[in-house]
Amino acid sequence: MSSAIEVIVAIYVDLGQLVTLQDLKAHREKLAASMRSRDDFEYSLLLRQIGDDVVAIDAGIRRLRAQTEARLAEGVDGYTAAAGILSALQRR
Repeated sequence: MSSAIEVIVAIYVDLGQLVTLQDLKAHREKLAASMRSRDDFEYSLLLRQIGDDVVAIDAGIRRLRAQTEARLAEGVDGYTAAAGILSALQRR
């Protein structure tokens, strides 16, 4: 059975929402940093869950980037011009 975050990540991957996934990851990382800076409560269980969420989000980001690179390589769906731009950016 998939966790809630895995389902959410899968939907964002299907929709091609890379920025949303990056924002989701940044939010989780900000939460974790906030909890680590506090000493009024034991946050280890929650921090572990947030860590698992970040792993799932990272996997989704990698899948989406791989899909995008494959499309760029194939020149599918009007990505041919974008492939040139991506190539130029990678050379910098």
